[in-house]
Amino acid sequence: MIEESAERNVPAQVPNGLAYALQWSQLPVEHLQAALKAIEPELKREHELRALATLFVLRKNDRTLNAGAARTAARALTAAQQQQAVPPPTVSGPVA
Repeated sequence: MIEESAERNVPAQVPNGLAYALQWSQLPVEHLQAALKAIEPELKREHELRALATLFVLRKNDRTLNAGAARTAARALTAAQQQQAVPPPTVSGPVA
């Protein structure tokens, strides 16, 4: 059974997120603004990491993109092998 707090008529046992929200709701606006300003850089970094991870997964699973990358790699390898097969030109006469 969940007990209720006599002060606020709020359940005494609530999930952590809700408990924090209830505590924060009792603070003045200035404290909330300062706290948000302090954690904003970390929130931005976490958002960027999630976005990059999502993009990585999408690109990894994109067959068209993977096929294009494979074709490009094959062309580059072929071009490199062809350049090795052609002997360098010989220079005749005096070299300046």
